Amino acid sequence: MKFWKSLFLLIPLLFIYACGGVQVTKFSPLHQTPNYKIEAGKLTQELGVRVAILKPQGEIRTTKIQSVPSVGVISLLLRPKTEPEEEFKLKFRDEFNNALLKSIEAILLQKGYNVVAAYESWDALTYEDKKRIDMLIIPEFNLKESGVINPISEEVKAIGGFAVGKGKAGYSGDVQLKGDLIVTILEPMTREKMWIKQLTFEGPSQKIEVEVEYGDQTQASQAWSLASAKLYEARSNSFTIATEAIYQKYIEIGKAYLPSGEEAINLAKQARELKTIKRY
Repeated sequence: MKFWKSLFLLIPLLFIYACGGVQVTKFSPLHQTPNYKIEAGKLTQELGVRVAILKPQGEIRTTKIQSVPSVGVISLLLRPKTEPEEEFKLKFRDEFNNALLKSIEAILLQKGYNVVAAYESWDALTYEDKKRIDMLIIPEFNLKESGVINPISEEVKAIGGFAVGKGKAGYSGDVQLKGDLIVTILEPMTREKMWIKQLTFEGPSQKIEVEVEYGDQTQASQAWSLASAKLYEARSNSFTIATEAIYQKYIEIGKAYLPSGEEAINLAKQARELKTIKRY
């Protein structure tokens, strides 16, 4: 019974929150859907080299946002369920990985490789798989988000017990992804690295700007709740833009540096010799 009484007390507050008194005045433009231009390719010349691709492996470390004021029960109710780090990793894992694998496969086909499989992880490779594949290609990333995001606040002034002007709640800062992008070719039976290309990646710097105005002190918690929700959106947008740049850099690596012609044939010969020398 107490629960239902509490719920009925909260409904008017939520209605007030939804209907006015709190207004977003600054917010970074949305860019929620990544635009990955997937390469097209087909096998035009057969090199006789059998390869497989492992889904991208790696780590992304994110910055810590400075603490914000306590904003009470309403804030907890309206707080997004997932944080941007989780959203980004899900987006990176699914959309990015799928698009990148398709493009890498197309580039390999253009270069004359016979792409026989794509694997989620090392554990998915059986002993027979390792025997039939000459080489395994692994895209990797080691990225760290740099920058600082700070809360900004301007409290409503009160004269004679009445609110004067408007208060502000929000966040301001810049974020950027930096680190290494790596493509490795190895012989899967022995895990011997046969070829590696590592490039430093520095993504575009993204400005984070969120500002919410409110008219009196009773709306402060509502304003911080809305600012927090918009901050999650803004960070997710910045991550989306960064993934597009990462994806494009991998396409450049594949086209410019992945071995082709005689180099690829010689690597495959070495890989087959490794299989006969050392077994696991």
